[in-house]
Amino acid sequence: MLGDEHIIEYAGHRALAMHGDSLCTDDIDYQRFRRKARNPIYKWCLSHLPLKRRQKLATDWRAKSMAANSNKASAIMDVNAQAVATVMDNHGVEVLIHGHTHRPNRHALASGERIVLGDWHDLGWVLCLDDSGYNLESFVISSQK
Repeated sequence: MLGDEHIIEYAGHRALAMHGDSLCTDDIDYQRFRRKARNPIYKWCLSHLPLKRRQKLATDWRAKSMAANSNKASAIMDVNAQAVATVMDNHGVEVLIHGHTHRPNRHALASGERIVLGDWHDLGWVLCLDDSGYNLESFVISSQK
């Protein structure tokens, strides 16, 4: 497992890879949940519940999250530009790769580029790197019958 902020160096390219949820600083409710869910004591308590109970909790939390998100402005659920600039500056990188918002795109920034990976529902997403640089690609996920 990668840490929250992981530097990738490959073929002369250097990028910061992260989940991206910590960059959504305008979503106060989510940040509150994130702090709670990552608390070691909370994680320990959850890990000692029966698997079926943990699965039920996860399903309930996902449903509550989706309901709450349906009432939030898109801008609140997206990354905060200052948080992006700060984390890139702290790590001295010009490329940031993240998910969480699941709005696949490449965003030009004054300090470089932010690449957002998509979710894996109908399409799978991969970021390729070759001599010409990064390329964000998608592919159809075949149904498993």
